[in-house]
Amino acid sequence: MVKLNLTLVFCALLATPARAQYSVCATVPELGDLAKQVGGDRIHVTTFGKGAEDPHFVVPRPTFIRDLARADALVLVGLQLEIGWLPPLLRNSRNRVIQIRGPAYIDASRAVTPMLVPKGRISRSQGDVHPGGNPHFLVSPIHGLKVARLIKSRFSQLWPDDAEYFEKRFQNFSQRFAQLYLGEKLANKYRDTQLDKLTLLNSFGRMDQYLESQGELSQLEGWLGMLRPFRGTALVDDHQMWPYFAHTLGFKMLGHLEPQPGMQPTPRHLATVIQLIRTKGVKVILANAYYDPRHARFVEANTNATVAKMAHQVEARPNTETFLKMCDYNVHELVRLLRLTAPQIAQPMP
Repeated sequence: MVKLNLTLVFCALLATPARAQYSVCATVPELGDLAKQVGGDRIHVTTFGKGAEDPHFVVPRPTFIRDLARADALVLVGLQLEIGWLPPLLRNSRNRVIQIRGPAYIDASRAVTPMLVPKGRISRSQGDVHPGGNPHFLVSPIHGLKVARLIKSRFSQLWPDDAEYFEKRFQNFSQRFAQLYLGEKLANKYRDTQLDKLTLLNSFGRMDQYLESQGELSQLEGWLGMLRPFRGTALVDDHQMWPYFAHTLGFKMLGHLEPQPGMQPTPRHLATVIQLIRTKGVKVILANAYYDPRHARFVEANTNATVAKMAHQVEARPNTETFLKMCDYNVHELVRLLRLTAPQIAQPMP
């Protein structure tokens, strides 16, 4: 009889239905990956934008409305990046919780301080200007960590029974991030919000002084260690995609192949950029995967600058399947070209 009862209990346990996953929609691949890093097996993520696409102009599909209608949460970039395609999908989904100001509407831009916020009256002559500021903050490694922290907080509010799980997942992600960002030697000391402080110091050229005062400068490795010899280097890009990347990692953006955001390069403007590159000694042009490469190649052919094939999104280039891999790819691509074009500063700084 006891054996029979144990058998029945065992069968009942096997028959217990699998835990239902929360359905999360993400507008771009970076947010989809960051949501997975935090949510783990508690969530199922549907990502709308794809790797090499222009995130401003994702082509809507009928399935997007269905996915949004069933979603338990929506994670978007914000700062009007998705304004050209997301609003009608949201309206037609009729899903109250993911509408603007809804409890499951997660605006990633709330995690960062926007850059390049336009002042005064905005006109079409300024190009595709975003009134709230430049929305391309996710190419900056530290901003990805900030967004992951925000996602963890919002997931925990939405699904408090899993808050401890989300916290553990985030801490694991933060540790892996710190190891890549600073190297193994400093990763255990500087984690989570402490990395924000180091990044701020790096942005203003004061990180070396701080680490030296702690007796830790010689231990700096990882992405910041690799980029350190080139800090202050001037760069040019095609679209205004990299201001956060440049600012947080210690570079200077001098110009863009576009005369205004979203406007196609003109021969006259490219001639101005070529002269700027020659005058200022710019060595690298940052190129997005979706942008017409002819313009960057033309400038490259008429200057001593080299085109860096950057990943503007997860899966935009080979071996960029996750947010951390995307960041790692971009750092290595930039360092590789800077070492080739500026070998005199490729040695570690004293």
